[in-house]
Amino acid sequence: MRRFFFRWLVGSLVLVCALPLAVLGGVSHAQPVDPASAPVVNQSSFQRLTQTLGNSGLPEPVVMAETGETRVFYLPVARNTMLSEQEVLFRARYLVGEESGGRLQLMVNGQPVFTRVYTGDSGKIDLKLPISKSESRRGFVELQVNWLSNRTLRTCEIEPASTNSLIIEPTTGIGYSVPDSVTLDLASAWQLLPADGVLAVSDATLSQAAFDAAWRVGTALELAGKQLNIQSLAPEGSRIEVSPVQIPDVLRGHTISERLTGQPESVVLEDAVFGGLLLLDPKSLLGDVVIADDALTTRLERTLAAFRSTLETPAQIGWFNDAISKTFLDSTFMADHNVMILGRGSSRVVVIKASAAENVAELFGLQWRNILNASAVEVSAAKAKPLSPSGVLKLDNLGANTRSMDVVNHAVWQTDFTFRSVDFNGRVPSELVLDVAASPDTSGARPVLSVSWNDILLTATQLQADGEAERISARIPSYAIGQSNQLKVMLQRLPSANGCTEPQVGFPFAVMPTSYVRTDKATPEPTFNGLMPMLANKANLVLPADWLANAPAHLSDVVRLASASGLSPQGAQLVLQAPDTEYEPNGLFVAMGVPVKSVSPAVSVNDDGRLVINGYESEQLNIGGLSDVSSIEVVHSGEYFGLYWNALPKVDKPDSGLKLVTPYELDRGDIAIVTSSGLVSWIDSTNPAGSTLTERAQSVFYEWRRFFSWGVPTIVGLLFLVLLLVALAYRSGRRNGTK
Repeated sequence: MRRFFFRWLVGSLVLVCALPLAVLGGVSHAQPVDPASAPVVNQSSFQRLTQTLGNSGLPEPVVMAETGETRVFYLPVARNTMLSEQEVLFRARYLVGEESGGRLQLMVNGQPVFTRVYTGDSGKIDLKLPISKSESRRGFVELQVNWLSNRTLRTCEIEPASTNSLIIEPTTGIGYSVPDSVTLDLASAWQLLPADGVLAVSDATLSQAAFDAAWRVGTALELAGKQLNIQSLAPEGSRIEVSPVQIPDVLRGHTISERLTGQPESVVLEDAVFGGLLLLDPKSLLGDVVIADDALTTRLERTLAAFRSTLETPAQIGWFNDAISKTFLDSTFMADHNVMILGRGSSRVVVIKASAAENVAELFGLQWRNILNASAVEVSAAKAKPLSPSGVLKLDNLGANTRSMDVVNHAVWQTDFTFRSVDFNGRVPSELVLDVAASPDTSGARPVLSVSWNDILLTATQLQADGEAERISARIPSYAIGQSNQLKVMLQRLPSANGCTEPQVGFPFAVMPTSYVRTDKATPEPTFNGLMPMLANKANLVLPADWLANAPAHLSDVVRLASASGLSPQGAQLVLQAPDTEYEPNGLFVAMGVPVKSVSPAVSVNDDGRLVINGYESEQLNIGGLSDVSSIEVVHSGEYFGLYWNALPKVDKPDSGLKLVTPYELDRGDIAIVTSSGLVSWIDSTNPAGSTLTERAQSVFYEWRRFFSWGVPTIVGLLFLVLLLVALAYRSGRRNGTK
């Protein structure tokens, strides 16, 4: 029966309508869709889709105030699909403080499409720039914005700071049409998910498997820059506000369908109404992403059957059967896939079964996402890039560009990666080995090379610059490593041109593909950064068992903490703790609202809204009357480290989770105070005077001290052994001489 229900559901999705309907869990209200930020559909043989910067994760305006500044935006579009009626929607404001004005140049996929000089004090820019019909194979459109000075300079004259500014609005984007019959692949559907959509679960009370799947999928979405609102489906019998939907002619006059075509009104969500909405606009019920558990499957079977039982005429029953016959997901197909798309156009829904949840983060990561050229897959495993057997990570495996660049005076070579994008398997970067080559220049001076990791200087040296490869090694301190990592190699040459008598010419420099990062086994340190490499491998997520009874109210907190701390949605294990019992760690852990054996937190958040932070000998802070406050701190129980989360009791928190917690990152200290606006305060309790224990431990002196801790005793032992052997040899020689 469960398999047959999916044949009904997906077959009906060919009749998806244009106007979305929002059905929220608990008390539900229709949510208007902002046409500037959400995809919309044209009621014709084509779907009209719009993707904006705001809908892609850039909700704030982008300001360009530097002279000759360039910004490049990658706007996701449907992959491997013919895009027609394309147009760039560029919306911005400008402020001009120079008489000559500012020059705007727009380029799409490397081709110039617009240029103009803007003068006057200020103004608005609203452009619709048509693009020729084409097929997008890359899954994005590259929009390059160049904001240039319009002044004329003499040769070698240094351009002063500009007083011109360009403010690019979040409504900037791209509109295009695709055939109505097109079903997007999973890679496109994931990229086109809104930055603030809905992750739906079957009910306010979830099974452990469904809750486990929801936090993993939610964390994967958060890591992809999508802060989805976690909601449960509206319960049966609840009263909801509906917006009118368009229905096929054959259903005109049908009792249930007619309730959905008039002005917005309140209706009781009985099974037949739910089934009708499910056929006409599945996204309005299931959100942008839905966790498919047994409870959801059972409900959808029941409601579709209830709607079918209300069909009265042979034509209506024929329509229903015809919709089922046109489905491309039969019962066998559904059984063999655990990640899929239901629906088309703006009403598409990404469905993820619980069995696939732990692999979602890596499946839709940069390593594997582009191979998802189907609308449904069955995933059994998806892991990040592995280290070599010797524990080495080559830089070119991170997508680093190893081609030569011409350097006139200054150049920066850079590569970025997230810690989660590599399967470090309990190891951590410890040493950087760079192979570089630079040609000599006409100045005769040796260029200076500087290397930094997350803007922390690792080493600097002068190169021989004879065109041959040179190897440079640098230790990577643990405090430099974060969830996001940026390696910069900066080369500075002495200007070779003689004043303004000759043009400046660049000379080649390259970071060789043989460069790599050496790793060592990660060891826990009592800071957020010190635990992150281990949390990214394996850890226990410990939660109160009663959180299952009000799941959406707690899932947002779990997702935010998992993404902030580096907890792996793939390697972590969910542990539910019974009420009034202590958790006894057996490894690294993240405990939320659960007492931990032998742990006395330095921060307490009491029921009356009182926040208390204990110092070494006295209280650092004691304040009452607070709300919306939680604390996170590094603790240890026996031999195991972990994170302890505590918050004000959540009383009657709405199921819809509308009060989102702003994403944050735990990247310093060992105590953090968090509200719904994000991280508001952090403390390094290891040393209130300033530098942390980690920083002291990773100082140069400490490196020598670590050497002395084992090296000196070893050397002394060897010297004693040598002296003993010499003494024995001397004594043996004297005996032989006496004889």
